[in-house]
Amino acid sequence: MENKNSKTITLTELDEGKTTSGEEITPEMVFGDEKKVEDLPPPPGVSDQAVSNFTQPVADTKIYSYSEMVEELKSMPVVPKIPTGVEKLDSQLDGGLQGGELMVVSAATKNGKTLFAQTIAYHQAQKEIPSLFFSMEMSWQELTRKFIDMDWEVGLMKNKGTLPIFYPKETHFASIEWIEDQVIKAKREFGIKMVFIDHLHFLIPMDVARKNVSLLVGHVMRQIKQLAVKHNIPILLIAHTTKLRTDEAPDVNSPRDSSFIVQEADFLVVLWRERNQASTKPKFGKKNKTELTVEEGFQDEVFTGKTVFSVEANRRTGEGLRWAMGVVNGRFHDWETYLYIEANSGPEDEIAKRHAREAFFDNVAEKQGEINKEKDKEAEQILMEKVKAQMASDQEAIDNQIEQKTLI
Repeated sequence: MENKNSKTITLTELDEGKTTSGEEITPEMVFGDEKKVEDLPPPPGVSDQAVSNFTQPVADTKIYSYSEMVEELKSMPVVPKIPTGVEKLDSQLDGGLQGGELMVVSAATKNGKTLFAQTIAYHQAQKEIPSLFFSMEMSWQELTRKFIDMDWEVGLMKNKGTLPIFYPKETHFASIEWIEDQVIKAKREFGIKMVFIDHLHFLIPMDVARKNVSLLVGHVMRQIKQLAVKHNIPILLIAHTTKLRTDEAPDVNSPRDSSFIVQEADFLVVLWRERNQASTKPKFGKKNKTELTVEEGFQDEVFTGKTVFSVEANRRTGEGLRWAMGVVNGRFHDWETYLYIEANSGPEDEIAKRHAREAFFDNVAEKQGEINKEKDKEAEQILMEKVKAQMASDQEAIDNQIEQKTLI
């Protein structure tokens, strides 16, 4: 059937990509409104069912023997590993995460989940492994400052703001579909090898409290896992734990709202800050009719500097692991390194780092101020040109009126 909007194009013109008049050939010239093959009607004698069978994805329904599978597996290339940069965790993962794997990191509020994810992203960036970071809790400014803090060593910024870590400014409207679009874009433009999502419960609609939250969480988990498999990229997903007693450590049953979290994840890592055994909760009471302050209520620091990590689920080997880390320079270090740094650094080091950071941010603010001034000058110049053009137009109109009156 000939399309009335199409033009007659010769084979010679089609090969050259231009018409004899020099006009570039477009799909509209060839097909008219019918731009897609699937929009064209089936040829005479071909049923709609045959067309449907042809356009459906072809599945391999053949049954193979074990020996055939072994031989095919041997011929496949070695699956590359993406190291986390956390030595003890990488040893448990036989070198790192693989494309399509989903790791869930779970802990109570303010126990270091996001910091641990950022520590991994920082270590990967130092090894030139680009990553995409979705932070729904922190602004992009706060996220950036935390990465800057990680990059300081005794007053020096090691990577000068060149870490290959990418993230959007706005995430409040995030959905699985939107995240997938960003992953596709970041893989194409930046070659990312790892995705971080902080965190799961921001992807759960709050207006479904009366529905089955467990199934809803399970559905989102399934989507995230499928996203990792579809795009062959490892994903680290942060999730809250259920409320625990202060003396209770989280385990495989601790992620909040749904058992599907652990079922869909390939790995579950939980963490918790070690509490000081001598500490107590603040005690409030009446003393000379004056209420005690919080500071008076505490006997000691609530937490030590130690954070304990535990691999509670491991689909690849089934093995678990527990280790400790401490925070120095805004990021996690293994416990031995933490103790060494703490023992060999003094207050002068912190002062030097603080002054250097302040100078850096002052410099950034100064440069931004200069940029803003240039933008203001440019905007003012454009406005003046518009005003001059308008005045010239008005004057021309007045002159025309005067000329017409003179002629009359």
